[in-house]
Amino acid sequence: MAALPERFGILLALLTGFLLGQPANAESPSPLITELTVTGGQRFTLIGPRHPWNAVRTSLDGEAGWIAMECRENERRPGAGMDAGVDRVGFDGFAHPIAAPAVRIRFSVVPGENSFATGPGDWLNFFEMHAHKAAGDVVENSGPLLFTWEWSYGAKRPEFRIIRQYLTANPPQDLGSYKRDNLYRSTTAMQIGKRYDFTVEMRFDPTAAGYVRVTMNGNPIVNYAGPFGYGPERIPYPQFRLYRNARTTTSKALFRIVEIRSGATAADIARDTSP
Repeated sequence: MAALPERFGILLALLTGFLLGQPANAESPSPLITELTVTGGQRFTLIGPRHPWNAVRTSLDGEAGWIAMECRENERRPGAGMDAGVDRVGFDGFAHPIAAPAVRIRFSVVPGENSFATGPGDWLNFFEMHAHKAAGDVVENSGPLLFTWEWSYGAKRPEFRIIRQYLTANPPQDLGSYKRDNLYRSTTAMQIGKRYDFTVEMRFDPTAAGYVRVTMNGNPIVNYAGPFGYGPERIPYPQFRLYRNARTTTSKALFRIVEIRSGATAADIARDTSP
């Protein structure tokens, strides 16, 4: 009979773990990440409400360096009128823009639950090259390069799209001043829980010398040459995030930002071995 209290304690611990939604021997979650510096020196700040679940370090199949992001209902930047109608958490390079014209970014993403569009009007942007406002701009710039999961009205399913945006009015007066060009549209749906590795090479140049080249899991999917970016007065910066139309569900994804390097030319980037 003396063993009953011990057995009762074990059962209680297991029951408590089950009710909390994780096993009794699970590790405590990592602390919230609010600042991030990646290989190549690019720095980021966490945007959003900064709840403990928004961005924490994790590993994938024994590989360190991953970040688990989670965006819940009504999570957005604090402040009246900011991002009305959208939810957003993630890492923002606004304070550390990239002035050099040539950029190479390597990152991986694993889509999680509720990251894809589920019906008309749904979208979720997970990577963007944004841009600073220039003097005289009436609206905040929407980025010249977007990686997004959107609902296809024609195919009636979620699609992965890589979008180049360009200005039709300078300075931009409203959101109608931006036009979209699909550089890539998936012919098959991406899969929840599958890892996707990206290399993005680009040159910000308003002439034909601009370019965007993207490989996914080693396969070339974008090879665009032509005007790219909004001009040198609107300096770009990267964002990795869960930025979506307002929803009641929780969206999750894993990110690993391998490196971000920049230089005057692609050759300069290739020679860069800085940590």
